[in-house]
Amino acid sequence: MKMFRWIAGLSLLTALLPLLGLLIALIAAPQLGCVVDEGSPRPCETAIGDVGGLLYTLHVGGWLTLLTLPFAGGLGIAWAIVEIARAARGKG
Repeated sequence: MKMFRWIAGLSLLTALLPLLGLLIALIAAPQLGCVVDEGSPRPCETAIGDVGGLLYTLHVGGWLTLLTLPFAGGLGIAWAIVEIARAARGKG
């Protein structure tokens, strides 16, 4: 059961990564004084160099959430069913 929890947790985290990337881009861009949108990468100069391409990639990668979020939801439901069944058998 421990292996199942590790695999399910890792799969759930992987399914939510595109959403995390989108949130990072949407939070970081205004803080850095940059504009980010789906149109094209825009220059964004910081102390470490131009991060416009990275912000663009994170932002556009958020579209993958449309594919991975249903998977994450289904996985979460399946995980809950397995945990409830296990608890009902008294092996929680």
